Amino acid sequence: MKTYPLLQSQLGVFMEWMADPSISRYNLPLYVAFSKKISFDKLEKAFNRLVASRRVLRTRFILDEDGLPRQYAADDMLVSIARNAMSEDELQTYMSDGFVRPYDLLSGEPLFRIEFIETPEHHVVLFEVHHVIADGMTLAPNLTLKDMPAAYGGEQLEEIAYGLYEYAEDEQATMNSDAYERAKAYYQDLFAGREFTSISRSAANPLGNSIHFDAYMDSEKVDVWCQENGTAANLLYMAAFSYVLAEASRDDEVTYRTINHGRMDKRLIDAYGMFVKSSPVLTVIDRQQKVIDFIKSFRRDLMATIRYGSYPFSHFCRDLKMSGGVEFGFQGFKIQEYIELDGEKAFAHQIDRGKSTSDLTCIIYLRNGKYDIRLSSSDALNSSEDLQRMAKAIKSTVENMM
Repeated sequence: MKTYPLLQSQLGVFMEWMADPSISRYNLPLYVAFSKKISFDKLEKAFNRLVASRRVLRTRFILDEDGLPRQYAADDMLVSIARNAMSEDELQTYMSDGFVRPYDLLSGEPLFRIEFIETPEHHVVLFEVHHVIADGMTLAPNLTLKDMPAAYGGEQLEEIAYGLYEYAEDEQATMNSDAYERAKAYYQDLFAGREFTSISRSAANPLGNSIHFDAYMDSEKVDVWCQENGTAANLLYMAAFSYVLAEASRDDEVTYRTINHGRMDKRLIDAYGMFVKSSPVLTVIDRQQKVIDFIKSFRRDLMATIRYGSYPFSHFCRDLKMSGGVEFGFQGFKIQEYIELDGEKAFAHQIDRGKSTSDLTCIIYLRNGKYDIRLSSSDALNSSEDLQRMAKAIKSTVENMM
């Protein structure tokens, strides 16, 4: 049996789980409500085809003789799908308290859960996968837009030749490269003596319930303005977020982490796995700078995260003794979270992830023609009112910048 190393992004998640197996912040749960014309039997066959052909979904973890995690695809992993019937109200209660549960990453059990729920009006699919083997692009477009419709239609899915395991081996080979050392020197010089910005309340124990608040903006209005001004929506939202963070922290220099999809290698476009990469960002607010120049300046920051991507974020935190803080991500690149089966389009909706130790996180999604400014946190660190205030401030700042 051949085993593979973990990507550094995976390793960071795995080590957090080792420190606290009760957390579920890395669960990626969602639900899709179909009409009753969508067959549970055909869906079950489709999920079996999916798991059989996407080996990353069959990932198991073991510890080697040095106590380090390794991963491999299990050939004998079975797909177990429970079926239940309940009212719409009972379903909402179950999704908020019951479905999302912590995983044991060393148990050998599947790192995904599937349940079919029949309500008086819908056939509902509850699906959850652990972030250690999946990311946003794994779910959409790869699973929901491509693979599930094909599998539901009876197609056999082709294996992906180059994916998570091979990329993890290649990443491991770069750990002592010149590119790694250059990136390490760049980050250590830029961030020496700094700490990540946080506006959360201090707490002896950050573990709490995962909470969120969403504010929405018309995407066409934003996109047209960006096109007319020679910029892009991801830069506009990043600029607005940085400005609001500076105002909230009363500091014109803010440090946070941002994420990118990590699939610069085109061989990974269709792959399943956790390729998301975190990178630190330092923003200095110059109040004499023109707004449009401030917005466009974030392209340089994002290019740096790619140029110096060979230095893993986990190594950055280890070497500079930095942890925690605020996170920003933009996932609005025309990727809609829906699935279309037998001509019926149904949207996938995220479910709160149960327990979390997460500081303030801002992710920008694209949903049904609107940019969704989603703020989330552990309620031990921020209140629902805090998130609402921050989300509305970011929305207002984007509008004022435009």
